[in-house]
Amino acid sequence: MNIFPLFRDTLLESSLNGTLTLRKYWHGGWFLKIADGEFYSSTYLEKMWFFVFRHYKQRMPPQNVLILGSGGGCATQIIKKFWPTTNIDALDYDQGIIDLSKQIYNFNHPNIHFIVEEAYAFISSCTQKYDFIIIDLF
Repeated sequence: MNIFPLFRDTLLESSLNGTLTLRKYWHGGWFLKIADGEFYSSTYLEKMWFFVFRHYKQRMPPQNVLILGSGGGCATQIIKKFWPTTNIDALDYDQGIIDLSKQIYNFNHPNIHFIVEEAYAFISSCTQKYDFIIIDLF
């Protein structure tokens, strides 16, 4: 009997969040779940950021964007879609999550800079000016 799988799970280990589950569905949807059962990122967040940024698309493109809590990379992906030349500093406290976001979206862009640091510590010492600061922490 040949059964068509509805989804495929990939398990990855994070030193800070334990076992991460990346579930990819046959129709292209996905979600990222951390060990404690929280959904960290997913297709629905992509849609949310798309809705938010499409209202700003017609305005002058931002030069520099800071994302606090880059997670699975949803906001980073949508910003790159609307404004390909924008410089993005994407911050997350967990290198494992950043590595996973690179796997999900195949981020290999010279204008995306991933930073592994706690948001409060980064903001306390940051001197860079940003046109947008996206706070996606929970």
